[in-house]
Amino acid sequence: MFWQSGTIVITLSILTLALSLIVTSRLRQHHDEDLTRVCEEVVAILTALDERGEFEGRERALQDVSREVLVRRLLPSDPPLRDGMKVGEVSLSNRAARRAGADSTNAEHDHEALGSMRIASSLIRTASGEFFLIEVSENLGDLDSTVSSLKQVIVTVAPLVLLLSIGVGAVIIVRAMRPLRSLVKWASSLDIERLGSQIEVEESFDETMVLVDAFNQMTERLAASFRQVQEFAANASHELRTPLTSLTSSFEVALSKPRAGEDYRDVLRRSLPEVRRLSRIVENLLVMAQVDAGYVVLKTNLVELDAVLLESYEAMHMGGIATGITIELGDMDVGEIEGDSHWLRQMFDNLIGNAVKYSLPNGVVRVSATSSDGEVMVMIEDNGPGVPEDEREFVFHRYYRVESESGRVTGVGLGLSIAKWAAEAHGGNIRVEGVEPRGARFKVTLPRRQPVRNGTAEDVSSA
Repeated sequence: MFWQSGTIVITLSILTLALSLIVTSRLRQHHDEDLTRVCEEVVAILTALDERGEFEGRERALQDVSREVLVRRLLPSDPPLRDGMKVGEVSLSNRAARRAGADSTNAEHDHEALGSMRIASSLIRTASGEFFLIEVSENLGDLDSTVSSLKQVIVTVAPLVLLLSIGVGAVIIVRAMRPLRSLVKWASSLDIERLGSQIEVEESFDETMVLVDAFNQMTERLAASFRQVQEFAANASHELRTPLTSLTSSFEVALSKPRAGEDYRDVLRRSLPEVRRLSRIVENLLVMAQVDAGYVVLKTNLVELDAVLLESYEAMHMGGIATGITIELGDMDVGEIEGDSHWLRQMFDNLIGNAVKYSLPNGVVRVSATSSDGEVMVMIEDNGPGVPEDEREFVFHRYYRVESESGRVTGVGLGLSIAKWAAEAHGGNIRVEGVEPRGARFKVTLPRRQPVRNGTAEDVSSA
């Protein structure tokens, strides 16, 4: 408030000074222009008199001039003067001395009061060769009075304007600060339990409401992120606890007493799948962390998509056999596309592995690929319970998992998120649809060529 008042005082002072200077300058300029015009008229009158030989009767001819006029013959002893119109200012006491020995016209304009006068002067030469200095003057009393009156008005009005500005400013600040105080109070009381709460304030200035909306949107994002972290912590701890418990139990049993070498080999064989499972979970977490940080950049080149799909098939085939699931390959003649073979392989591994995980015992997973109009479509189909229609928009969200018919689902819900990122990073998309009479079909659409910028293939990275 004090800063506002000080700013207003300084601003009004500067404006008052500027206004006073500008008005004074403009009045003086107008005054000088008028004085110069009268001096030019006097010079024209005297020049005409000199041409008619009537110069000596000049006093009578200048009686109607509206300003005081002095005509002074220059003596040889006077300092030389330049031709041309000049305007200057002298005090009234000096003006009285200048009238000595000079012709004075319009004596009613003679003032001996203190003050100053503006004088417009010009030099003329008569036909007889004599030089006369013509001076047209006017008392500045009226001008000074006008400026003085202006200053009085400013001095009178300025405090009222100041008080009015402070009052209006105070009302505006109080009104603007009220929602901000509510915002500060709400932010101070914010904790984990109230992270998703919304602040509600009365209608205020647009800028304040924009700030409030930004805070509400921020808390929504924070709440969503915190929920994801909580879900991830719960899911990851659950998924990691099972293999770690199994490994711990196996190692404790193996170390409880001396055993033969074959017994230790058997413990390692039973532990290896759990270690692989741990490795897969940690790898998925690392991938998502790198994606979020923007560290993943696709290294695109020409890739035989058939070969990548065949590698994923061979890698997933043995795992499918172990769980009683058959993986079948359909049409695969799609040729080359531009992409990153590593992330394409990761995407197909996740999709095929997801289909195997959700398929019914002795079920079948079908993998096929077709191409048309510069695009390639890969389909992975299973005969599991399928994805409910109201959950299909969430199935690619991180840590989201659809329950299987057995009610138990392994993994932390990152595989499909990684697959979706890989498809979009390649300029494509991925979607899921139902299959009759049961099952789910994941369709991946990829362009054969990556977007081109500045004549080169554009590297695609996650924001």
